[in-house]
Amino acid sequence: MAYYKEGVIQRYVGASTDTKPTLTTKDAGSKFYETDTKLLYAWSGSAWTIYELLRTNKDVNIQIEDVNVSSSAPVPFSTGGASVSAAQTRPDNNTAYGIADVVGTDPATNLEFAAVAPVSGGHLLLTGVDVRIDAAAIPAGMTTFELHLFNAAPTAIADNTAWALADADRAKYLGKVMLSAPVDVGGTLWSQTDGINKKFKCAAASTTIYGQLATSTAYTPTALTVKTVTLHTVGV
Repeated sequence: MAYYKEGVIQRYVGASTDTKPTLTTKDAGSKFYETDTKLLYAWSGSAWTIYELLRTNKDVNIQIEDVNVSSSAPVPFSTGGASVSAAQTRPDNNTAYGIADVVGTDPATNLEFAAVAPVSGGHLLLTGVDVRIDAAAIPAGMTTFELHLFNAAPTAIADNTAWALADADRAKYLGKVMLSAPVDVGGTLWSQTDGINKKFKCAAASTTIYGQLATSTAYTPTALTVKTVTLHTVGV
């Protein structure tokens, strides 16, 4: 490709209805600003093309250059948020938990969080998890919990049984979230874990996520304690 010495760059101001001047090849880089549209055109050497869009919003100049952007990748966007709760009541006993035991029900059930995604099979961002424990005081030894999540109902595990990922549930498993230690807020225990920002995808034709809660430490629980787990999500 041949090159040449650039000529004198010209700058023009006018309305969009004005006829733009026809320049030479060496005038490439010259500009024409349309006062009514706030579009800035550049002379390519053979034609005028949009170079920049200048807008003023509360004395803040926003410049958008190279407006011809092409990409086949989807652009993530929020489609609304959800806060979905699921509760379980543990058995009527004080049998001590070991490390990584399931805290749930007997017979076994899963936590079920319905409509956490805006569309079936949709993607969602888990931003936070709250756990409310209906107990008057923190049991000795209780610290943090792990919440294991699935995009389809996993094999349920009974209360006070060691948590393990069943072979049949591997494809359903979304991973675990480490939860903060509960604090006594006066007749109720509260765990609040924010800033998780973990992305999930629901199964096809589903907007539901399933969970299993497990201990991180050994402790002796209170009988018939209700635990309510709330997921905070944003659709993406």
